[in-house]
Amino acid sequence: PDRHRVRFATGDGDWRWIEITHTDRLDELGFIETVLLEVDDEMRALGEARAGELRFYPLTESLPLGVAMLDADGRWEYGNRWIRDFFDDFATDPLARQFSTGVGDPDRDRVRRALDEALATGAETDLDLALQSRVGESRLCRVRVRPVRDDADDETRPGPGGAIVLVEDVTDSVVAAERLRERALTDALIGLANRAALVEYLDERVDRTTETGIAVLFVDLDGFKMITDGLGHEAGDVLLTEVASRLRRVLRPGDRIGRVGGDEFVVICPGCASFEDAVAIAERLLEECERPVEIETTSARVSCSVGIAYTRPGEAIDPNQLLTNADLAMYKAKRSGGARWDEYDDSLRSDMAHSFELQRGILDS
Repeated sequence: PDRHRVRFATGDGDWRWIEITHTDRLDELGFIETVLLEVDDEMRALGEARAGELRFYPLTESLPLGVAMLDADGRWEYGNRWIRDFFDDFATDPLARQFSTGVGDPDRDRVRRALDEALATGAETDLDLALQSRVGESRLCRVRVRPVRDDADDETRPGPGGAIVLVEDVTDSVVAAERLRERALTDALIGLANRAALVEYLDERVDRTTETGIAVLFVDLDGFKMITDGLGHEAGDVLLTEVASRLRRVLRPGDRIGRVGGDEFVVICPGCASFEDAVAIAERLLEECERPVEIETTSARVSCSVGIAYTRPGEAIDPNQLLTNADLAMYKAKRSGGARWDEYDDSLRSDMAHSFELQRGILDS
């Protein structure tokens, strides 16, 4: 059949579209069959779709993220400038292949499944993927897969309209967020973990102590104020930095050290099979602290008081409480003259409560 469409003027001055189909029936019937079909609504819809495309494509070309479209059969039919710049040789290589080579093996099935579900059921999927750029750089991208429905008012029916894929490079924002988090969990002077980071770390380890114990050692320097009063706060910073370095050197793999106050450090030791293991670590810390520190032309000497709070295998305890118990044990060591370790026991909490009642009684009198 010979088929074409024409636009003609009606008697009332309106313009209408018709489709004219000529079919050769001469051999069988002796005439040429002509069928006229009004297609005005279809042509109007096509015109509106074309106008939408003319608005859509220039807009997507300037977006700072990737936009790609699939037709109803799952064939990639469009990728904006971001997509073409990110994936290699887009003009000659199908986008489907680019996505396959750009997505690593562990994530490839996830992408394919998201696309299939969008086309089949209208499912919406968000994925965080590591995509390989045309220059071989791995970038963390947020990929959003959305169905394109024939009927925009019927969200329950996906229709054969295809799917749209949005790709946003979030590498820089993720790195920036990680840096902010690291700064929030790190002591600015020495670069050790701060109290918030230690509590987070301890919280993770407490859940894993069903088979092995965990020890928390609270370390406070003896005589630190005398150093800062005599040599200045800069000398105190040098001393803290050197002491922190020494403490780190004597710890076991997996132990974690942090600074929680001016001259206070906390060491978390998971995997302590016995209290004696915790004592051995405390004694190494005491020995390291006693060695003199050279500050300019002065040899400064300090010691430390260490409090030990030990959780036996199978015991559960609140991380903050474990830190508090180690702190109480440290003050017990300091009251006994310092340069020693002491362990936590429940009597320390009773002593603290009694001291608080005495202080409140003095203030109230």
